[in-house]
Amino acid sequence: MSTAPDLRPDVQAPSFSPLARLATSRERELLGAGLAFRRRALELAHTNPRVLEGWAAALDDKGVADDPLLAAMLERLRRHGVSREPLRTLLGACQHEAGGVEMADLGALMSHCRTLANPLGQLCLAPDDDRQRGYLDSLCSSLQLARYWLNIADDLRAGRVYLPRDELVRSGLDPQQPQPGPALKNLLDAQMFRTRRLLRSASPLGRLLGGRNGLTLRALILLVDRLLERKQQQPDPLHAPTPGPGDWLRCLARAGYHGFRR
Repeated sequence: MSTAPDLRPDVQAPSFSPLARLATSRERELLGAGLAFRRRALELAHTNPRVLEGWAAALDDKGVADDPLLAAMLERLRRHGVSREPLRTLLGACQHEAGGVEMADLGALMSHCRTLANPLGQLCLAPDDDRQRGYLDSLCSSLQLARYWLNIADDLRAGRVYLPRDELVRSGLDPQQPQPGPALKNLLDAQMFRTRRLLRSASPLGRLLGGRNGLTLRALILLVDRLLERKQQQPDPLHAPTPGPGDWLRCLARAGYHGFRR
């Protein structure tokens, strides 16, 4: 990996890149590399999971990092003085996906998000205290959930169902292949309501961090909340709203206004 990977937030919308560029170079570099690591590990989990055993050994200094992406990731962590522990957690979550994805209940879904998304925040920001760490974990988990709900059409076509199985059953939906309709719409709206509440609970982190990183996080929270609200307003549960330049500019302006108010 000769160049730094592109930074793509967890909701995987290219229009988020203007917000990402506002963060400091260290955080952009670490998050971009972390996302590239996760994308590659998830790909290998479904195509060649044995390779990930070698990655795990390399993370524990019991093997050679012969994959260029992994070698570059480890060098980046060393250069910035960042612990490998978040990568170990992230790799374990990717290896777990090799056995298939099924969320038995909300607890299983949240556990999945904690291991697949929260390590990215820990890689980039390494919060100083428990309060910041709690806000950061809430932010990362809610962004992962938002990615699932906003992109549910793509996941269902690929046979991936991230909705809690017990709630699907109670809603009268097939847990393996839920079909679009009022039942799916109501269930998805309930998930997005919970996700928006979790997302908003992380908003104090922006003020605690301050500076460019704090501004970026405040704007990102506003933008993702806006997209979830827009999706809730649509009758089609498979509708996938996308942000435009006007959306992120308005959210950035709101983030700056509220960030500097006293």
